[in-house]
Amino acid sequence: QIEQLAEARVFTTLDLENSYFHVPIAEDSRKYTAFVTHEGQYEFCRAPFGLCTSGNAFCRFINSALRELINEGIIISFVDDIIIPTKNEQEGISSLKRVFEVAEKSGLKFNWKKCVFLQRRVEYLGYVVYDGRIEPAEQQIEKVKRYPIPKTAKQLQRFIGLANENRRDYNLRKRPVRKYEVADLVALPVTQFGPGRKYRQRFYGPYIVEEILEHDRLRVQKLEDNSEGPLHTTTACSAVKPWAHPGRISFKVIGAQNGTHTAY
Repeated sequence: QIEQLAEARVFTTLDLENSYFHVPIAEDSRKYTAFVTHEGQYEFCRAPFGLCTSGNAFCRFINSALRELINEGIIISFVDDIIIPTKNEQEGISSLKRVFEVAEKSGLKFNWKKCVFLQRRVEYLGYVVYDGRIEPAEQQIEKVKRYPIPKTAKQLQRFIGLANENRRDYNLRKRPVRKYEVADLVALPVTQFGPGRKYRQRFYGPYIVEEILEHDRLRVQKLEDNSEGPLHTTTACSAVKPWAHPGRISFKVIGAQNGTHTAY
C-alpha cells in the first residue's frame, strides 16, 4: 500500500495512543486475562499488550472503525500507524476534518506528540516519502552498513534477512511493468483479509482505467457499485491485473462518455 503515496505531495501521519486499549473485552472473557498483584487479583477490561489475540483483534477493530475512510482512499492504515496522503494543504485540512469526525464517533484517541501534520516530507513504516518518491529511511540503510561481518551461517542468514527487507521493491524494479491504456478494465488486489476471507476472491473488479499517471501509476474507478472495494483510487500498475470475467472472457471499454461505459 505504501506505493499509493507516490501520487501525493502533502502528508499527515497519526499515531494512536495505547492502541490495544481501544478494544473492549467481552465481560465473560475477562476472566482469561486475570493477573495477581500484591493488592489482589484483577482482570483487564480492554485488550492488553502481550495477549496472543490482541494484535488480530485490534487490526479487525481499526479496519472496521476506519473502513469508510480506507475504501475512499482518504487514509492508509497499518496497525496503529495512519497516514493521510493529499495533493495540497487545503485537501489535507479537509481530509483531517473527516478523519477526526470518524475517530470521534469510534472513540479513537491519538498520541499527539507522535503526530505530524501537513508535511511534504514524512517517514512512514521505515520509508521516507517526499515529492513522489519513496525511499528507505536512513536508519534502515545504516543498519545494513553497520552490520558486523558474518562469521557463521546463522549470522549470515540474519544479515541476508536484514538486507532483503526491501527485496519486494527490488523485484518490482527488475520486472517490466505491464502497460495499460485509458479505458482498460483491471482488477485490484484485496489488501485487507479477515475472518472468512480465505475462501473468497482475492481481487476487486472490474475497474476502468481513467488516467495514466507518472511513475507507472493508474487512476481507476469501479464500474459496479454493488461490488466490494473502493469506489475510486490510485494504484501502481504492478499491483493490478487485467480484468477477466468469471467466464474467462476479457473485457475492454469502448465507450466512456457522460458517465456511461460500454464493454465487449
